[in-house]
Amino acid sequence: MILFTEKFPFIGGETFLETEILYLCRSFEKVTIFPLYRGDKYAMLLPQNAEVVLLPESKAQRFSSMVLKNARILLAWFGYEFINSRHRFKYIQSFKWNLYRLLGLLQKAHQWRAWFAQNKHSDSVLYSYWFNEWGTVLALCKSMGMREHFICRVHLYDFEEAFSSRGYLPFRKMELKQVKAVYPISAYAQQYLKEKYPLTETALFRLGVEDHGENPVSTDEKGFTVVTCSSLSWYKRPLLLVEVMKHMSLPTKWIHFGDGEFRDAFLTAAAKLPDNVTLDFRGAVPNKDVISHYQSSPVDLVLNVSEFEGIPVSLMEAISFGIPVAGCDVCGMPEIVTKETGVLFPKDLDIKETADALSLFLKTKSRNTDVRRAVKSFWKEHYSAAKNYDKFIAALNQ
Repeated sequence: MILFTEKFPFIGGETFLETEILYLCRSFEKVTIFPLYRGDKYAMLLPQNAEVVLLPESKAQRFSSMVLKNARILLAWFGYEFINSRHRFKYIQSFKWNLYRLLGLLQKAHQWRAWFAQNKHSDSVLYSYWFNEWGTVLALCKSMGMREHFICRVHLYDFEEAFSSRGYLPFRKMELKQVKAVYPISAYAQQYLKEKYPLTETALFRLGVEDHGENPVSTDEKGFTVVTCSSLSWYKRPLLLVEVMKHMSLPTKWIHFGDGEFRDAFLTAAAKLPDNVTLDFRGAVPNKDVISHYQSSPVDLVLNVSEFEGIPVSLMEAISFGIPVAGCDVCGMPEIVTKETGVLFPKDLDIKETADALSLFLKTKSRNTDVRRAVKSFWKEHYSAAKNYDKFIAALNQ
């Protein structure tokens, strides 16, 4: 099988693929990985039957020769979108940008087709982890005569137009004409696809994490431990996190895993936390360190206040240990933050009310054995890696 990623298995790539790749390698004789972007070092030791192939850097070509060489495809793709897409006028407004982007992906498509012609197998499964650039490249290859089918997962940015920087996903209509099936990771994504693209074949296949045991329950009556685990990007609302923690009424140790462009602003704001709240900033750490922490150190709650999310793997990992979670009612979050697993807040939360609700949950439920057992059971039913990836791979082999 051939897996198309953004940057995995390089450091900075999709860390949540570190689990799935093990299942893929157990099920397929060989797994060839094509990262869109290259890095300096692998984030993990890959199984022996996995290989990474990096396409050569595209050579500069004259614009006119590129257009002439690809005139038929360009006309077909632009024409189809203009006729069928409700965003037809945006293609005109951003014609130059769309043209250059498509030409760049066409170069990659020609490179990949050349590699595939020499290395393909009759049973090759073509699987793109995202429905973004690789989805376009594979759709281009299909429209140029490739007989093999390809499928794509979708998460959030790669299917919902509202989260695209341009307000639409270029050439989505043409891509959907070429792809065999689109597999959303959440019921939220699946519903979106059914409403927007009812003719597209879809099936829900959730991600999953392994069972690494149970988180020890704290017996410390002097305070509680809250963990946040995310990048410090604007949509993660790191400054809102600080404001909520400022209003915690309980003695609270706050541990944060993750880093990003808002680091300085985050740490500056956190310097003004009240005396009853202390921040232990861990920054960017390998995923195995987070898992190790959950195995050895009591955590009362894992909190996420992102403005939008698919279904965070960080919360999957938390509930796999029986740790309750809290988050906002956005996108796929209500599918993992439920009455069984924790407490769900509105997107436009009230800071004081949220802090009070968190404090109440910590005092009354976070260490309750029955509550934690229910959290673990929910993970086993919905986000077990063994259960979910076996189902997904069975679908790939059909």
